[in-house]
Amino acid sequence: MLALDVTTTAIISVRPDMTVRDVAKVFADQKISVAPVIYAQRSLVGVINEGDLIQRVELDTHEQRRSWWFDLFATERQAEAYVKSHGRTA
Repeated sequence: MLALDVTTTAIISVRPDMTVRDVAKVFADQKISVAPVIYAQRSLVGVINEGDLIQRVELDTHEQRRSWWFDLFATERQAEAYVKSHGRTA
């Protein structure tokens, strides 16, 4: 099996200024789970996938607050996860 066998040749991309909700709508409408994030000048910014949308405040899928004791062991990785889950654009 080749990559061509499980992918499409039509590239559906999103803009970096699109809201997370708009990106989720593109994914649902186009029946895709990943898209490149591209500036108008056609330069690649990154890639966004459905996993990035799973825990989103505006989609009401965010993680519930953990116990106070868990915060005693907070790490930089958790800070990055918070920023990722509360970002507003692609």
